[in-house]
Amino acid sequence: QVEQALVREIDKPRNCPKPVRLTNNPAAFLRGNYDVVIEAMDTVEPARTLVTQLLGRGTSVVTANKALVAAHGADLGGAAAKL
Repeated sequence: QVEQALVREIDKPRNCPKPVRLTNNPAAFLRGNYDVVIEAMDTVEPARTLVTQLLGRGTSVVTANKALVAAHGADLGGAAAKL
């Protein structure tokens, strides 16, 4: 069940069911408690910052962000190993 999504544009048309909560505010998104977060940004930042914060509090993260993994994979792997 998708509880919340962090997006760039709230009003952008989407071809998928809209989550109950949709936000473009990273701080609001990070206030949620999640079993797992799927990160699908196409940039290193703010993805690195968000993923680092989520891993630091014990939230599992799945990513397909090759730029993020190439630039910071070792650091994120170390943070994930502490889960």
